[in-house]
Order: sequence, then C-alpha cells, then structure tokens
Amino acid sequence: MFRALLPQTRVAVLLRPISVLVCLCAPVAYAQLEASTELDTVVVTATRSEQRLADTLPHTTVITRADIERWQMRDLLELLGQQAGVEMARSGGFGSQASLFLRGTNSSQTLVLIDGIRLNSAVGGAATIGGISLDTVERIEIVRGNLSSLYGSEAIGGVIQIFTRAGARPGASASAEAGAGHSRAASVAANTRLGTTEFALAGGYRYARPFSAIDPALGANPDVDANSNRTGSMRVRQPLGERAELSASVWTTRNATD
Repeated sequence: MFRALLPQTRVAVLLRPISVLVCLCAPVAYAQLEASTELDTVVVTATRSEQRLADTLPHTTVITRADIERWQMRDLLELLGQQAGVEMARSGGFGSQASLFLRGTNSSQTLVLIDGIRLNSAVGGAATIGGISLDTVERIEIVRGNLSSLYGSEAIGGVIQIFTRAGARPGASASAEAGAGHSRAASVAANTRLGTTEFALAGGYRYARPFSAIDPALGANPDVDANSNRTGSMRVRQPLGERAELSASVWTTRNATD
C-alpha cells in the first residue's frame, strides 16, 4: 500500500507550481485590458477636433449610452444635474422650462449643442433644454471652463454637446414602461447597414398624468403639471477611408407641459 500511494504524492507536488503561475499572470492581463479600454475614449468638443480624453486641458466628462441606461434618469436635465459643477433650476414639473448653470456662470453663458447645432436662443441667449428626452441620445460631452475663443461668448462657462443615437453594429431594441397616475413611456432604436452605409433610427414617447409639483402643505397654491413628450432622431454615416466620414443627422422633439 505504501508503493501505491507514492505516485499520487508525486503528481500533487508537480501540479502546485502550475497553479501559482496562473494566479500571478491573471492580474497582469486584467491591467493591460483595462488600460487599452481607457485609451479608446475620444472627445471632440474640447478642441473641436478628435482628442484623447486623458489629453484634454479643460475638465471634461463623457457620458456614454451605457451610463444613461444604467442611471435610469428621466430626462437630460436630471442627468446633467448629477454632474460636478453643473447646477439647474426648473420652474415646474417634468418637462417645464429650466435653466442650466455651468461653474457659476449665467444660463446664457453655457453653450448647448446637438450634433454640432446650437440650441441657445438668439434672443435670450439660453438653451431650451427642459423637454429633451434621453431616448435619442447616444453620448454627451461636458467641457467645463471658458471656451469662448472657440465657440464665442455663449461658452464662457463651458460647452455641453449632445450626440444623437448611432451604431456601427446592426441591431434593434425596444422598451415600455407604465406606472402610477397613468404615466407611461416607450422607446425604440434600430441600427442597420446597406453596404458600407450605416443608418441609425431612434424614437421615444413619455406621458405623465397631471399632478401638483408643489406640496400644498408648504402653504403655496398647488397647480397642475402634466407633460407629454415625443422625440425622434435619424443618422446616416458613410465612412470615407480610415480617418474620414460623411454623416448627416436629423433630430426632433415636441414637448407639451402645463
């Protein structure tokens, strides 16, 4: 019996160095994977050209579609209000007129862009963002600090650029929600490709039954705040080589609130 157990003891001793090598190599491979993912983050708002996020001089934040779906915010204003250096003021319930303040500047000194198009009003100077849904948003870049040399006096506090839905991989998604007070929401998104040309479509609908945004216990007169929001976007992209592309986008939103 002593001779039969001896080979088993030798096999166990030989396997121990192999398991130790696997444990030592796993953290190294994970660290390399994490570093390569960080290098892929590119922004265009800080300098109006492609630049790595790690190389930007102004304080810049990138919010991806994965972040939007994970945080489950109702609209753009709630999402921006969670970011450092960003303050907001809303005059009523969901979808009502709102003002955005970046690093203590006036709302007219924060430039808001959607696919490069200015949303700031030519009369008051501030952007109307109270009724912008997140159903058609793919990515948001927030650049804090004075960028008036690149964008004009509307960017003294900074720039917030919104990019509509886009996707290189074909696919589709849909969601529907319903809650108390007959509130409901639905959204759809689809990406497809014809040859080398990419198409992206997205749309959403949200409705909130009238309710009072003011607590009557505070002594103020309660009012009725209802909201209906419809939004849609379409983007067409044609790659031209490895470092150039031709793209066009359409974005629309209709917001009705009391």
